[in-house]
Amino acid sequence: AGEVAATPPGPREAPTNNFTPLWGVHFDTRRVRTARIMLVVSYIIIIVCSVLVLYVLFQQPDDAVLIFYTVGAVFVLLAIPFALFNIHMHIVHYVSPLQRHYIRILWMVPVYSMCSWMALRFNEDKLVMETIREFYESYVVYSFLKLMQEFLGPRGVAVAKLAKLGSQRGVNHAKMLFPCGCLPAWRLDSQFLRNTTWGVWQYVFVRMTVSIAVLILEYLHMYHEGSMDIAHFYIWSILIINISQCWALYVLVLFYHELREELKPIRPLGKFLIIKGLVFFAWWQQMITVYLITSHMIPVYKDVSSEDVGRAVQNLLIVVEMLLLAILHRVFFPYTDFAAGGPLSRYLEESRALPLGQRTAMVEMLPVDVLVEGGKYVRKAGKRVRKKYNKVIKARLISNAAMPDDPDSEEEGGAGW
Repeated sequence: AGEVAATPPGPREAPTNNFTPLWGVHFDTRRVRTARIMLVVSYIIIIVCSVLVLYVLFQQPDDAVLIFYTVGAVFVLLAIPFALFNIHMHIVHYVSPLQRHYIRILWMVPVYSMCSWMALRFNEDKLVMETIREFYESYVVYSFLKLMQEFLGPRGVAVAKLAKLGSQRGVNHAKMLFPCGCLPAWRLDSQFLRNTTWGVWQYVFVRMTVSIAVLILEYLHMYHEGSMDIAHFYIWSILIINISQCWALYVLVLFYHELREELKPIRPLGKFLIIKGLVFFAWWQQMITVYLITSHMIPVYKDVSSEDVGRAVQNLLIVVEMLLLAILHRVFFPYTDFAAGGPLSRYLEESRALPLGQRTAMVEMLPVDVLVEGGKYVRKAGKRVRKKYNKVIKARLISNAAMPDDPDSEEEGGAGW
């Protein structure tokens, strides 16, 4: 009789402002503060030393080549530490495989800066340095596509999202944008994923193949940069790379246009504009330099040809631009994207993102997965080529067997077809 009835539990209380989600980056504030202090100290030392060196250097204005080298070195020293700081923050706060694509894109500043300065400093090896730079440019474009694809989830999940998108719109195919609106529309399923992947990967393959061909043909004196003669490889390399590059960027635009709402948490538009702007700006900057050289608008300096002067100016401009790019990378590819409760909190919760360790980050940022995937595409392309070749040979054999013998040939002792 004295028992008290148990009261049912009340509703669960909402999280307070002090609630911190489990999944994602929980910042080591001491480590972050220490890294920032070291970065500031490094910049103070670099700026002071650079000012002193430039002051002494400009007291001797006759040696313009040395001024180019030194100014380029100063901007390299300003850009690379900032980029390495961003990379370091991703590595020590590594919680998701998505970050490997962030890191690969962030490495663009050190690679571009060093290759451009080496091409500026060691003129005889400039073509090799520029080839490495072009390799990495195509690699960055591909990494950005993989970033968006992996954010959608595994292939089956991504196909389900595309199917849901098609059912919501009432059409199960993508809208082909201008100027390719006349092309057959891609279905919003595995075909869309496959075509976009192939569309970007072909640029990686074409860029690498053409760059290697340029190295070989330059050695054989068959490249002739700036020459519009069709007997030289330069005009053909420009044409091939331009078509391949435009198609890869078109595919990226199409991918973003169809999935912009699903990709909204990773802010793809700003990232895409940076990558697209860099690719197009570097391309047209090169074209303008070549035009100025062929038009004899760049003078010869002492024993340096106008071609070498123009290439030096172009490489110096790239080195300067890398400092701006490092700052933009900090804004659009920050490690804070993966913070617990941050813009990617839902994705981090679904993927159960916990700290993976610095060793995992160092291993996963290597392009092993890209090489494996590239090998798979090469094998598939080889199988398709062999299949079509065998089909053509079989059709010819059948047509030859069905063709009647030529009586005139038989009279003359011939066997005809």
